[in-house]
Amino acid sequence: MIEPGKKVSIKYTVTLADGSVVDKNPEDMPLTFEQGSHEILEPLEKCISEREVGDSFEAVFSPKEAYGDVKKDAFQAIELHLVPEESRTPGAALTVEDEAGQRHLLRVHEIKGDTIILDFNHPLAGHTLKYNVEIIDIE
Repeated sequence: MIEPGKKVSIKYTVTLADGSVVDKNPEDMPLTFEQGSHEILEPLEKCISEREVGDSFEAVFSPKEAYGDVKKDAFQAIELHLVPEESRTPGAALTVEDEAGQRHLLRVHEIKGDTIILDFNHPLAGHTLKYNVEIIDIE
């Protein structure tokens, strides 16, 4: 088993149920993370803990296991003029900072007249994710 604190390097591809690729590391740049540090999805970390260098595997995670279901209360309506003009397009990604200095990624969901609906859900919320992973190195 890969123990917490070990540095793990992987190649990976993440796809949705329809087969579209939503994330993939560049071929020559494996993702390196510290096992147990929650830098990757917890259920993926658990799958990796049972592997060794050279192992390849596929893991499928439900929305609940991955980034959660889409939460209706994560949508917020604000006045259109508060959003930069170049970001006033459905699907546009924005980063905002709260009073505590925490940054949050959000997307423009819809524009209704002088109101813009922002979506604070994770972009992959509500999706089943399939990971294809190869363990490249363990330090």
